[in-house]
Amino acid sequence: MEHYAELNLELLDEVVLSSRSVTVGEHQSLDYIPGSVLLGWAASQLYSKLTADQAFMVFHSGQVRFGNGLPLLDGNGKTHPMPLCWHEDKGGESAIRDGRLDAEKLFNMAHGKPVDLKQPRQLRKGYVAENGTVMQPLKSYRMKTAIDADKGTAKESQLFGFESLQRGQCFAANIAADKSVPADLFNVVVNVFDQTLRIGRSRSAQYGRVKSKVVGHNPVSQPDIVGQKSLSLWLQSDLAVRDKNGMPTLLPESPTVLGLPVGRLKLEKSFVRFRSYAPYNAHHRCYESDRQVIVAGSVLHYEFDEPLTSSDAELLADGLGVYREAGLGAVCANHSWLQSKIPQFKSDSPQPPDQFAPAITHPLIQFLQRKAGESGAEQLAKEWAEKKVLELGGLYQSARHYNGVSQEEAIGPGRSQWRRVQEAVIHGDSAIALFDEISGVCKSKDEEWKREYAAGQTFRSWLQEIVKQLENQPHFALYMQWLARKAEALRDAGLKETQQ
Repeated sequence: MEHYAELNLELLDEVVLSSRSVTVGEHQSLDYIPGSVLLGWAASQLYSKLTADQAFMVFHSGQVRFGNGLPLLDGNGKTHPMPLCWHEDKGGESAIRDGRLDAEKLFNMAHGKPVDLKQPRQLRKGYVAENGTVMQPLKSYRMKTAIDADKGTAKESQLFGFESLQRGQCFAANIAADKSVPADLFNVVVNVFDQTLRIGRSRSAQYGRVKSKVVGHNPVSQPDIVGQKSLSLWLQSDLAVRDKNGMPTLLPESPTVLGLPVGRLKLEKSFVRFRSYAPYNAHHRCYESDRQVIVAGSVLHYEFDEPLTSSDAELLADGLGVYREAGLGAVCANHSWLQSKIPQFKSDSPQPPDQFAPAITHPLIQFLQRKAGESGAEQLAKEWAEKKVLELGGLYQSARHYNGVSQEEAIGPGRSQWRRVQEAVIHGDSAIALFDEISGVCKSKDEEWKREYAAGQTFRSWLQEIVKQLENQPHFALYMQWLARKAEALRDAGLKETQQ
């Protein structure tokens, strides 16, 4: 890997990214942005502007690779697909508590089944941040119908629906290239992403706008594997592998088909799942041939006859298998989380202290500064609350889908609960007033606050995460008051819109 660039992708609209090509049954969307979508966008902008040789090098040779866009925690924290070797006790307490993984309740089955573990259950959904937070991208579902152009009314038997990623979420992707790609050509490819994109399905309707920004050019460092004779590959994206006869294989027992040295696959330390799909080519307006892949999050463990070399490390950094130009084949080798029975998550780093200008003693200037500061903080708090309430609206929708509740039924904290939050922060100004099990207003046993909108994630855990983010905010009460004020009528307003 000679060239590298990192992208931040913010969804301005809902984005429809179909997980499969079939039209029968309920539509399902991916929970990440495939690299093939980014490749397609770049091709639509650049293909006619490049020479034939340049176009082949960028879009067909595999020398330029467009990585998948994985969700970002709070807009800046990178995440990884949940490793399939992690399990929890099905009959015991969940390993996910308040939106975070409890390392003590995680069981890495690659190190063998613990004696006290009765019935292991594999953790499959979500993405894990460095601090152990589990993130599940939010989705929406909308019903639509085709319109008869002649009559201007709905067509018969033309009702359909789209599941989509909700707007306001952020994803991180990357673009990498070999040293054989000229630097100026790579820069042309990267620069085309510094704008608003339109991706996914129904781009001519209300879907598809994504704000893209180039945020860095430093690749993430990989653990040093040189000299080691064992290798645990944690798939960061789907992996498509061909055997020695060129046929798809879903269990590469020999590492030589991946380009690695002679060795063997250790089945007892490997955990894999598979899927098959046919990608849609918007330019040709047809589906391509089926791809059989090992899904992201799978773990493959190999033992080698000879120690790994620096050439093997470079191979892993560039990805494995085929279709790497479309985001497939990204792996993480010998990650520290997989090397031990109990993973060690990073603690949340404290926010840097605010820097203040030298004190001014004149009373009039002090008064004006104080009033200006209050006005500025009020505006910032209001803008912050408006963004969070958009996120909260998505949680209400997700809770209805997750719990099988119709749009006409209320779910989650409503007007009275948010009013109590506002009153609590006015008088308490601390998390104790909110989450104390005796005197708090958001107790873990409260029916509305403990309602889940995704596996292990509740409205209470969502609010706890927000409070944790605001711990060092000098205007904590102001921010929370604006949040409660904006959220107070949100659920009821959504019900009224549905009933109308």
